[in-house]
Amino acid sequence: MTLYFINKNFKARRMVYDDDQHVFWLEPNFKEKYLKGHQVGFDLKLLRSVEAYPALSKKLAFNPPLVYFTLNLKDLKMAVGVDEHGLGVISNLEVPNPPSIDGTPIIQRKLW
Repeated sequence: MTLYFINKNFKARRMVYDDDQHVFWLEPNFKEKYLKGHQVGFDLKLLRSVEAYPALSKKLAFNPPLVYFTLNLKDLKMAVGVDEHGLGVISNLEVPNPPSIDGTPIIQRKLW
């Protein structure tokens, strides 16, 4: 299963899905891993909607066979690319009813 976070400059970073915490965790880059010692994630308890985003494939520099989605969190909109196996994770995401208003969509955890 491959999940990618697409940033505003159309660059991708790998993510992993933590089913226990219901969070997408970004794989830490050098600065986050060795200098700051934390990992950034997106809290899916604040999910508002999941929408397909097929036009994103034309804007990316790399073009793996991925399906693209937009996840609307509490006050954040993020683009996600998934492969065939990751498609099941995205399709199984449920919007909480009623949606949570507590917390922020971007969270951090210490690595060491």
